[in-house]
Amino acid sequence: MKKVLSLFLTFALVLGLSPICAKAEDMSSYIKDAYIQFDNGTTTVRVGEKVKVIVTIVLTGGTKQVLNDTADFKYLAFKAPANVEFTNDGENAYVKGLTVGDSTITFHYGAPDSNINSTTNITVNDLTLRPSYNHLYMLKNMTRRITVKADWSNLIDVNDVTQSCAFSSTNPAVAVVNQSPVNPTVDGSSANQIGRIYPVSAGSTTIEVTYSGKTIKIPVSVMQLTIGSQSGALIKGTGGTASYAVTGIGMYDGAPLEVHWCTQNGDLDSVPPAGLTASDAALSNSTSSITVNADSKVPSGMYYFKLFSNIETSIYSDNIASVTVAPDARSSEKAITGFKIGSVAGTIDDAHHTIAITLPYGTDVTSLTPAITVSAKATVSPTTAKDFTNAVTYTVTAEDGTKQEYTVT
Repeated sequence: MKKVLSLFLTFALVLGLSPICAKAEDMSSYIKDAYIQFDNGTTTVRVGEKVKVIVTIVLTGGTKQVLNDTADFKYLAFKAPANVEFTNDGENAYVKGLTVGDSTITFHYGAPDSNINSTTNITVNDLTLRPSYNHLYMLKNMTRRITVKADWSNLIDVNDVTQSCAFSSTNPAVAVVNQSPVNPTVDGSSANQIGRIYPVSAGSTTIEVTYSGKTIKIPVSVMQLTIGSQSGALIKGTGGTASYAVTGIGMYDGAPLEVHWCTQNGDLDSVPPAGLTASDAALSNSTSSITVNADSKVPSGMYYFKLFSNIETSIYSDNIASVTVAPDARSSEKAITGFKIGSVAGTIDDAHHTIAITLPYGTDVTSLTPAITVSAKATVSPTTAKDFTNAVTYTVTAEDGTKQEYTVT
């Protein structure tokens, strides 16, 4: 018997097999076949997982017998594929998954009068963690809970493992995450709060989640949308264009920005006057610009708007932008203040907008060019010689474009 065992061990070493030896029990004359399983009831092991090997002997009559004592392993040897590792702690044999893939375990049962070589297919699966968010966008006044499910490739085995995960935030100045069920009444429920995110300030952080040796990273953006002050004048009577710089923290590139007109208090029940319009925009590298246009008919006054963006959650700008339409600062004065033909001055009646002038007898009035003075910043027409045989009308135009006619007789 010692010679047979020595030969077998030599054979096992030549094959690269790992013998597992203990006390002998001679069942060889009854053995028909042998196969192995793992103590998880399958021939599947996960990457990083270590499972116990269970060897079943099939006797000639079909009876199956599990080798559950290391004494039964005397004549058994394994040859492991590259993606698994076999170990023996002196009492049991174990297999550990190393890399994903399907392969074959070869094992040999070499009891006296028996030489059974058998194979068992083995699958090593990888772990996939599936978080409830792939990228979480938040406001500073809200909380969200990240839950995690785990499954293994080729297996229908999806479980909520949130309670068993380790959570951490790479930038706790932006957001922190619960690692234990504190604040159990958040959101009005007593649900476990492991994985709940609490924003601290606008910016970006990453929530790292670890389960069963595998870590996933979930970007978290705490958003803030801010509108700058008005740049450019809007004036009653002339209109104009104004612009507003916009900054979006924690928001993705291309995020839409909608202009919502509102009251000074932010109530969305305000309608701007006709002729006052604003353009929607989008963020680019966290910045943008809103353009407001006013035509000449927009009354002077203060108008207000805020910005709205709908990403994974709706966000309004932190502040309300004011639009100032200034009163028309141009002069409206349009009076003729002096009228002379030669050395003769006319008499101006501002109430009736008439001018009377008496020229010396015999004056040729068919082609005369008077000297006219008008209000500051105003103009008068015509400026060429006129025939004063009949009444002549002069028009004074103020700086603001308003007009006044004077009749000269």
